[in-house]
Amino acid sequence: MPEAKTTHAGYVNRNGQVVIRNTGLHGNDHVKTIYELKCSHCSNVYGANGADIFQRKCPNCQSGAAGLSFQGS
Repeated sequence: MPEAKTTHAGYVNRNGQVVIRNTGLHGNDHVKTIYELKCSHCSNVYGANGADIFQRKCPNCQSGAAGLSFQGS
């Protein structure tokens, strides 16, 4: 079975964070894009760099790093 791509919509990481979509906006890391994530525990929606998805924790209920802004995209 092929390994799931962490940036594909529907991917769920080990902390229960679900990829919703690629926003197309530049992230705050070199040549990275902001992805919209949703916490499967508390439904918080926030942005994260694509390279961080595999390890992200929710900033609302898991003491994760603050999410990146993507509003208006």
